[in-house]
Amino acid sequence: MNLNEDVDLIYVVGGANSNNSKTLFNLAKSLYPTKTVKLIQNADGINKKDLYGLSHIVISSGASTPKEVINEIKAKLLN
Repeated sequence: MNLNEDVDLIYVVGGANSNNSKTLFNLAKSLYPTKTVKLIQNADGINKKDLYGLSHIVISSGASTPKEVINEIKAKLLN
């Protein structure tokens, strides 16, 4: 996984008890130690205050994360 230097934040979407999501989270933290990486379960995990001044956000998700959850997250980030 190669990320553009402009990436400010990485959201890993998945259950807190999901081994797949935890692995993705830990992998992102180790591969990109200078980036902010957060594990969230759904759009409610997004704090709009954390987004001020950011231009590029990456969303990654666990294998069992429903597409609807990803779409809700995208919608919240775009509004």
